[in-house]
Amino acid sequence: MFNAIVLAAGRSERMGVRNKLTLNLNEGTIISTVIKQLKKSQVGKIIVVTGHEHKDIIEAIKGIPDLQIVHNAKYKKGQMTSIKAGLSGIDTRCEGFLVCLGDMPSITGTEYDLIMNEYRSINSNVSHPITRPVYKDTIGHPVIFHSIYKNEILKAWHNADCRQVIQQHKKNYHPVPVSSVNFFMDIDNEEEYNSLIKCTS
Repeated sequence: MFNAIVLAAGRSERMGVRNKLTLNLNEGTIISTVIKQLKKSQVGKIIVVTGHEHKDIIEAIKGIPDLQIVHNAKYKKGQMTSIKAGLSGIDTRCEGFLVCLGDMPSITGTEYDLIMNEYRSINSNVSHPITRPVYKDTIGHPVIFHSIYKNEILKAWHNADCRQVIQQHKKNYHPVPVSSVNFFMDIDNEEEYNSLIKCTS
């Protein structure tokens, strides 16, 4: 079984006054679409990490069952604080945990499964793998870590990030080449949001 940490704590500054995660999409919101797609995948447990505008995020995912909500009071100190907060809910017996971004609603449940299945294939030959989707030199999300890295990430500096953990374990890092642009499409500004709406309408 896999667990997923969904990062939904950021301040969404490039979107202006609106929190991008709470914007309308697919009869829901951006963040609810991300979570619903994860629920269509083989992920078992989903931990949603909130921070900025916590109550608005909770409202935006209202009605989705079986979620663990973790509030990160230190979200202003960077993304790693949210990953650490999410790790508090991880089941140490899981095969691995996905670090997912709350502003990537185009990734489908099938595509999440693709990365998890590739992880399983790698895990049969490599101890404690780390993987993520890549296209040529571009890296995407989600990142999947073996559960053994939980304690190491918890001990990392707040200004560290996933790339630094990966750098320390190069021999265990096995990126998965993909062709879908969905693994690389996050929503940062009004233009990207409007483009997404056109594609889904």
